[in-house]
Amino acid sequence: MVDSEALIHLVESGDMIKAISKAKDVYSEFSTVLSGCKNMDEDLARIELWAQIFTSPKALMETVAKNAVLHNVGIRKDIKEEKVN
Repeated sequence: MVDSEALIHLVESGDMIKAISKAKDVYSEFSTVLSGCKNMDEDLARIELWAQIFTSPKALMETVAKNAVLHNVGIRKDIKEEKVN
C-alpha cells in the first residue's frame, strides 16, 4: 500500500521518471499481495503482459509521455477521486 501511495504522489508531482521506477516496485508486489486471491489467472496474465514494457525503458518513457499529454485531465481526476476514497 505504501508503494502505491508513493506512486500516486509521484504522478501528481509530475516526476514521471521516479513514478515509472515506483510503478515497477508496485508491480513486483502483486504476486505477494494477490497470492490469496482465487480465479485471478487471466487477470494476472494480462497484468504480466502489460508489465513487459518495464523491460524497455525507452518504449516506456515514450508511452508515459504520450499518455500523460493525451490523458492528463483524466489522470488527475482519477488521482483526486482516489484520494477521496
